[in-house]
Parts: sequence; structure tokens; C-alpha cells
Amino acid sequence: MSETHIKVALSEATRKNQCVHREYLCTAVTEPRPHYVVAIDFSTSPQDLDQFATDMEESIFESNVMYAEVRNMNVLQPLRVISLPAGEFDRYILAKTKAGEWNPGQKKLPSLTESQDFLNFFGSTAHFMHQGKSRVSAS
Repeated sequence: MSETHIKVALSEATRKNQCVHREYLCTAVTEPRPHYVVAIDFSTSPQDLDQFATDMEESIFESNVMYAEVRNMNVLQPLRVISLPAGEFDRYILAKTKAGEWNPGQKKLPSLTESQDFLNFFGSTAHFMHQGKSRVSAS
């Protein structure tokens, strides 16, 4: 999945759910079963996070045939969305900067990352959507 797929899907879902996001970060997770996780800092949260995730995934299905095929073969689990409290990305960048793992002049998060360490960092403050719902089908 590309950064463009995520940006377009996020834009569509925010429009449909009348919400606004500040920042987001996406990664692929392999355990226990492969899936993508998108952590989002909303300035105006969606009323239904499950619906928001469904709308994001429907948009990805429309723009990424390979993603749709892999999801329909049940190789990938549904997209997982995490709603973060305001300021969590700033707290993450500050912690990484203090640990010497982040350039102090760099204030922008990458949209896609291979690193999953942010999931552990956000763990207790994140609000997860329910996982495992089969939401959409490309057929």
C-alpha cells in the first residue's frame, strides 16, 4: 500500500464522517495476523470509529486492486484504526528526540513507516476500533 492510497482513503473517510484529523501514521503489522494499522490524531473525532475504518478500507479497495485481492483471500485482516488523544504525536516526537532517535529539527512524522515502536508507545492511551469485523468486500 502506498502513501497515496492512505491519503486518499483518509480524505474520503474524513469527508464521509464529518471529522478532521491533525496527523496520522500507518504501518503494517505481521502478528498475530497481517494487517495495517493507522494511528490518527483527530481534532474533530468521528462519531463511529468502526464506520470511519470501514470507509477508509472501502476507499483503499477502490484504488488498490492488490489490497482488495489479498483481503478477499483472507490473507490480511481488516484495516485497524487507532484514535489518539490530542498531542500524542508531539509527545512521541519529544520522547524520540530525547532518546536521540529523532532529529530535533524534524517535526513532521512520516505517513508510512516500517517501524512499529509507535504502537507500543501509544498503547495505553489509544482508543482502538473493534478488530476482526469483516467489513467490506471488493467483489
